Amino acid sequence: MFDVVEELIRLAKAFRVAGVDHALCGGLAVMIHGFIRATEDIDLLIEESDLDKARSVAADCGFRLKGTELPFRTGPKLARIIKTSADSEDYLVLDLLLVTDVTRSAWESRADLATQWGPVRTISREALVAMKRQAGRPQDWVDIERLEAPDAPG
Repeated sequence: MFDVVEELIRLAKAFRVAGVDHALCGGLAVMIHGFIRATEDIDLLIEESDLDKARSVAADCGFRLKGTELPFRTGPKLARIIKTSADSEDYLVLDLLLVTDVTRSAWESRADLATQWGPVRTISREALVAMKRQAGRPQDWVDIERLEAPDAPG
C-alpha cells in the first residue's frame, strides 16, 4: 500500500529540483492546513506550460499510467497519472489540475507551509475553501465546515 504523504513529499522534492512550480490542493492540503483527513490521491495545481515536464518528473517517481484528461464545466482541466504497485493491486492517483482563470487566484495564493516533513507548497486556506465550494461534493462541504470553524487551527 502506498503512503500518500510519503509519495507527496517525494513528488514535491522532485518537482522543486526540476523547476516545476506547483501547489498542493485537495484533501492533502486540508491536512497540511491542520486537519486529519483521509485521502487516497494527490492533487497538485500546475501551469499548463509545465504539464509535459510534470508528467516526466512524475514518471521518474513511478507515476507512469496515464489516465483520462478531464475538463471541468468550470475551473481547471485535470491530467490524471497513476502509480501502480508491481506486487499488489494497489495504485495511487496523481491529479494535475491546470491553472485557469477560475483558479488563478488560488495559484497566486501558494506558499511554502512548514510541516513535519519540511516545507510543502500549498494554496492558502481561503483559496482551498473557494476551490472546494466550486467542486461542491459532499466531502468538500465537510472540509469547508472544518476549515472555516472558529476554533480551526492556523
